Amino acid sequence: MVWGPGVAAGLDLYAINPTYRTPGAARTSYSGRQPIRNGDLADLVTDVLDLPLVPGAEFNRARALTVSR
Repeated sequence: MVWGPGVAAGLDLYAINPTYRTPGAARTSYSGRQPIRNGDLADLVTDVLDLPLVPGAEFNRARALTVSR
């Protein structure tokens, strides 16, 4: 999902983002602790590119996804 300078090969995003829940093979709901979703990645990309949050995004959360140690 994530590649670039400072991002270690094989890095487990869930290991360094403990507020997210690993979904495993299960289908997840929108209640409780959430897995990393496409919307989180969109927010990460807009942050890296110094752009505003995605207009009309359903998540529209703080950009809290960590991708390097």
